[in-house]
Amino acid sequence: MNSYSQKIQQDNPTAHAALQRVAAKIYEEASNSIQLDQGDGIGVEEAIGLGFLSQEEEKLFFPNPEILKDYLVHHAASLMERAWSNVEELVDIHKKTERLSLRVSSVNNLENEVLLMLAQEYGKDLAECVVEASVLRNSEKSRYSFQGLYNCFWEILPQLDVEAEAIISVLDAMGVDFDEGNFAIYAAIEEISARGRDIADTLYNSLMSRASMPAAGLIFNTLKAIAITDLPEAHKRALALSDRVELILRRVGIRALGNFNYENDESKTLLRSTLNRFQILRSASNPETDAMLVMSYEYLVKHTDEVQSIFAELVVDSNPVIWKTALSSLFQLARQAYTQEWYQQALMRLIEAQSFSLEELRTLDHCIEQYIKAQPDFALQLVEAIAAHWYFEHHEGNERLVEGLNQIFYGLRNLQRKTLIFSFTRWVASREQYLHFIAFELNNYFTSIPVKVGDRLERAKNPTLVLSKEVLDTLDEETTSFALCRIVGYVIDAFSLCALLLSALQREPASQLIIDLVTNLLTSYVLFNYPGEAGEYLKDRAKADDVTEIETKVIQEALSQSQSYLENRTKLSRLREFQPSSQRTYLYRLAKWKQQKGIIEQVEEQSILKIIPSVLFLYGKATAMERDGQFTDPTPFVPISASTEIPQGELIDPVGQAYLRRQWQYAGLSTTDKETDQQNETSH
Repeated sequence: MNSYSQKIQQDNPTAHAALQRVAAKIYEEASNSIQLDQGDGIGVEEAIGLGFLSQEEEKLFFPNPEILKDYLVHHAASLMERAWSNVEELVDIHKKTERLSLRVSSVNNLENEVLLMLAQEYGKDLAECVVEASVLRNSEKSRYSFQGLYNCFWEILPQLDVEAEAIISVLDAMGVDFDEGNFAIYAAIEEISARGRDIADTLYNSLMSRASMPAAGLIFNTLKAIAITDLPEAHKRALALSDRVELILRRVGIRALGNFNYENDESKTLLRSTLNRFQILRSASNPETDAMLVMSYEYLVKHTDEVQSIFAELVVDSNPVIWKTALSSLFQLARQAYTQEWYQQALMRLIEAQSFSLEELRTLDHCIEQYIKAQPDFALQLVEAIAAHWYFEHHEGNERLVEGLNQIFYGLRNLQRKTLIFSFTRWVASREQYLHFIAFELNNYFTSIPVKVGDRLERAKNPTLVLSKEVLDTLDEETTSFALCRIVGYVIDAFSLCALLLSALQREPASQLIIDLVTNLLTSYVLFNYPGEAGEYLKDRAKADDVTEIETKVIQEALSQSQSYLENRTKLSRLREFQPSSQRTYLYRLAKWKQQKGIIEQVEEQSILKIIPSVLFLYGKATAMERDGQFTDPTPFVPISASTEIPQGELIDPVGQAYLRRQWQYAGLSTTDKETDQQNETSH
């Protein structure tokens, strides 16, 4: 092993001794640098002069991370070598080395190199060490966790000269904990098996005799290694395994058959044999192996068109295990197969045949997201198919459809806004109520996303969604009127209401009926409920450079009528019966405060930010962090606030407002549609 320390020791023994002392202190303190003490003086100046150490404000550190790592490896290895006979002390030292590797960024994977040095320079038997550690774990599980040691062992195992029998003894000792070596164990077995047929056969036969153990799953990795030089033999063994009674062996055989490389012409006969075997397994469905069978089909897609057509059958299977695994396979294949016709057909058939949970929607989200740039219309077609089977009124909060498909909608908003607005308008104008639900759920979702204004986050005053002129020009007056009624029936944001209603005025040819309806809705509903926010938006819009003459007239008329109404209303004397007592006012405000506090606590609980430690600041304008003895530049606190105007109609006539919105939501729908919806609400 190439060693800086050995060369420095030969050339500069005094400096070498100083470097050893400094490295030992860095190891103990788990820091990049240490405080210079009087006892460090011997050899330190020489080491500094040679460039092996640097000094800054009474701090010593290694300027070269490779030299630092080499000295730390030697130091930790010497500690472990002295503690070799005591497994408990050995494990403690290994854990300390792991922590140092995490805290000092320049010495990552330090623990792996320490174990390598113990094996290669000190001649220690790491396999025997892991066996002893496993015995200790089995006797004192509550005190010791050996996952770090297991990980290191399996990661460096391919670099060691270890016999197959020793590896098997480690697996036997680890027992059910064998997979605590993470994925490194599978790669290690495969790489070692690839060294030669003898060691591969030894591992294969030993694992086969332990079919009742979880480690039997490693047979798959030995088969992959054998297949590199002898695919027919590996295929023969996998085929036999797929017919075994033991479930773990049967799954190993199915997985191996799906993972073999059938690219060359000579392997086509083997591929046909695999497909025939899979067909038999499909006809005799087994819940213990169905998922593995579908995953194996996933790997075979690239080899034959026959498997592509099979996927179209798997996604509509009535067995949830099969179609849900097929969905996961479509997720895995999305980036390389989304342009292929079979993939698109399978995706559409899956969506039309199944109902999905929120988590499954997020899986679909990734699949459909691939079409945003090149085929946005197809992406929206898939979204519509999902919406047709979604119970909108029975999913609330984070269970909303847009929450499961948010990457699609973000992508459409950022890359295909015109296409998104076109579909949004078509959905609003449709007579299909599920399209109304997805349209307005999407609109409300976008309006809930704050935007950064200066140093603050505020509600967006320029809504993402408006009505598309291209669609409006194809609609008759009645259909357009129904669409406008649905907008005020569903939308609850003042800015969005104004923007959507005004965007209807771009319809050509201009219609006095539509102009009057927009004016009336702005006056009698929007400004009635939101005189502050809606009034502010309309005044700003009237000053905009791109405002049209029709918009200006409608805005002026709406503001004028609203102002007249507000003036007349303020002249009315308040009814004494409606003036609450101070006690009722106090109780109301207390209830509102508790409600708001509960909402904040719920948001904090569901937020990803909860994984970040929080600190309560009593005073100050900025914060800084200490890193390696230095403080970062101050970061000023940024206020985050959000406010909304309470709809005044909810205070004046809440029942009447609810009735109006309900009527508007059903505008243009038949009586049958209303009755069906009411029946669905009752049944659910």
